[in-house]
Amino acid sequence: MTARLLIICTTLLALYGCQIEPAEFGSANTTSNGSSSGGNDGTEGGNGNDSQARALTLYWSAPVERLNGEPMDFTDIGGYEIRYRAMNSDDYTNVVIDNPAVEQYSFDALTNVNDLVFEVAVFDSNGIYSEFVVAQGS
Repeated sequence: MTARLLIICTTLLALYGCQIEPAEFGSANTTSNGSSSGGNDGTEGGNGNDSQARALTLYWSAPVERLNGEPMDFTDIGGYEIRYRAMNSDDYTNVVIDNPAVEQYSFDALTNVNDLVFEVAVFDSNGIYSEFVVAQGS
């Protein structure tokens, strides 16, 4: 029981603060696909028609320990994987980020963003993945 609880807590800690910031497509608050690094909050979201193309940014924090409780050094991080799907689908679209310094990712134009589920996982330099964590809307 304790080991299982540790895994759940560590996974949540690994990507603590994972959140989504939607904005209308073409907003001055959007960034380019995957080229940004750092930052944990602060862009303004817009409310548009759900079928409009909208920019969306995911933010997360780098993990500080592995699932087994051992410390995880920043140099051990291989990168992150984002996956998303429509709520009524089992098919994911995946984005792999091979830069451990990146802590946000922006999609330039997505439609029906309120019907999408986003998840983020971290992987180490050996390709070992954490569990995927569901991103929360802000």
